Amino acid sequence: LASVMNVMMTEFVRAAYTSQWETSTSVPQHLRHWIENVFARLAVQILAIIHTPHSGNQSSNTLDVSFGDVEKWQEMGIARLGALRTSELFDVIVEWPASAGAVEDLRHFTTHTAARTHVTQSFITALNQRLLHPGASTVEILQLYISIIRAFHLLDPRGVLLDRIARPIRRYLRDRDDTIKVI
Repeated sequence: LASVMNVMMTEFVRAAYTSQWETSTSVPQHLRHWIENVFARLAVQILAIIHTPHSGNQSSNTLDVSFGDVEKWQEMGIARLGALRTSELFDVIVEWPASAGAVEDLRHFTTHTAARTHVTQSFITALNQRLLHPGASTVEILQLYISIIRAFHLLDPRGVLLDRIARPIRRYLRDRDDTIKVI
């Protein structure tokens, strides 16, 4: 049951929110609402069936899902949404500013240091694979760099994440021969 419920939550997040990046977003609120009103209710119904005595009568000590359980499931849902948005982050930056809603969603995920580190490491890996190579034009790199600055300023106004992300880009641009001419 736990495995099926786990897959159900992951699949719902993937199916409902993949590439949904509109500017004004209520994705985290919608996800929390779905978990509270669909996911938790399903869990309550299934647990009631599992814990029904063999005589068919409901026992007086019915098992119920606590508010703490619902909160944990909502945190899990936000973590799944954060993982989805992290995997989509390069494409989100490419589509900036139309994808600002996805960056807002990611803000709900990056409240912990480990999540912030994961986002930056994953994005740097995507940058190295998809942008920082000789096949990408300097103009394209600079345009994306501007979008990165704007998006990461929204994600982290203090600029800590941007500083981590910008270092490899600046290093790569310094080594390109045409950077000064293009700027």
